[in-house]
Amino acid sequence: LGYRGSKEFYEFIHGFLRDLGFSEEFKKTGNNIDTILLLLSEMTTPGRAGNNLKDFDSEYTLREFVEKAWSRWS
Repeated sequence: LGYRGSKEFYEFIHGFLRDLGFSEEFKKTGNNIDTILLLLSEMTTPGRAGNNLKDFDSEYTLREFVEKAWSRWS
């Protein structure tokens, strides 16, 4: 893709989402982390989980992933 590494690619994606106003849209989903955590069961489809780049069983849980995203974008 022309990036010098994963960090540069991450910075591109983060900037792209920021420029799209992702943070504002993310905040509309719920006004606090508890509201978003109520949706955990709807965030994955077991049959498609194998397609995910992140293995939530080995590195950390989906809950931890969502909490990290919330702290990043809220």
